[in-house]
Amino acid sequence: MVRIEIGVSNMITKTRRRPGAVHPTTAKLLAAGLAPIQAATPSPVARKANRYGQKNEFRLARWEHDLFGELRFDIRGVKIGKVHSQDSLSFTPLFPREGEPTEITVEFDYDLLSDVFLFRVQGNTIEEIKGENPIDPLKVSITWQKNGDKLVPNTRQKDADNIDLVLLRKTGGEFIHIQVAVASRHGKFFLTIQDLWGAQAAWDDTAGSMVAIPLFSQNAYQGADYLNTMRDVGCWLLDFAAQNCDIYDTIDLQPAVWQPSETVLPSNMSDKGWVRANVIFFNLIWNGGSGFAVCEDGKSVFIHFKDIVDENGRRVADYMFPYLLAEQAIAVRYEEGPKGRKANAVRVIE
Repeated sequence: MVRIEIGVSNMITKTRRRPGAVHPTTAKLLAAGLAPIQAATPSPVARKANRYGQKNEFRLARWEHDLFGELRFDIRGVKIGKVHSQDSLSFTPLFPREGEPTEITVEFDYDLLSDVFLFRVQGNTIEEIKGENPIDPLKVSITWQKNGDKLVPNTRQKDADNIDLVLLRKTGGEFIHIQVAVASRHGKFFLTIQDLWGAQAAWDDTAGSMVAIPLFSQNAYQGADYLNTMRDVGCWLLDFAAQNCDIYDTIDLQPAVWQPSETVLPSNMSDKGWVRANVIFFNLIWNGGSGFAVCEDGKSVFIHFKDIVDENGRRVADYMFPYLLAEQAIAVRYEEGPKGRKANAVRVIE
């Protein structure tokens, strides 16, 4: 198991390469003595017997996909509530046994198909998990803040309240980039699991570089770019795929097509200043839970979970876990700012 620290740079997305060539970022790592492709396999860590029978110690959540296999998430000392799943995301309420915990630990297990590579990503650190070796747990610190006469928890810490798991198929180069996090909303804790990207690593002969072809319509919006979004991590992953996977040329592949909802904005809403839009993406953790939507005039608008309201105008975040789905039709009210449009009210169009 090798941990690779990748520094953020802006030289990534425009680099041209051919199969077998190494991206400058990867070359820098190799020069430093880090060889991600030939990572040594560490000694297996002993696992406790009867792990899945200790119902009083933890509960289990699962993620699975026919192309990749199964991931399991154990949260010790915490009771897991009902799993709510919608398309590419799921969230589960967590009920710690102690009243005001200072940390929640998520442990991982997996049962993947034989041709699947597994990577753990946290911040700028990529770790390839080989064989049956364990994935380092996600340990999320909790701070408690006074809100009136109540103490409310806060888990938000950049690169510390979440990790990414990337599954990459050797035969074909398909991959899924998953984000796992612990979040706090309206005084409660949630485990969130979200498929950020589903794509296929491929060689683009016209561009002379590796690219990521979207597998799912949610990742096929205009301007979608895995490399530009994931930066150094994305470049390293495509380099790894070029050297370790049986990849295809882009001319042999059919990319997914963006399929936004066509639900119409009710006239009584347009009369009150609401504008129709479609969600481009919504990350459950980024900026606490935010994303972008595209309005009918083609311009994008920033959306945040705190601004999502129901049909009665009540803030959704006050009584449930707020989320939006890619391609979903929404109504927004927004204001123009120096960085563009920012929604001050968001409502799902049913």
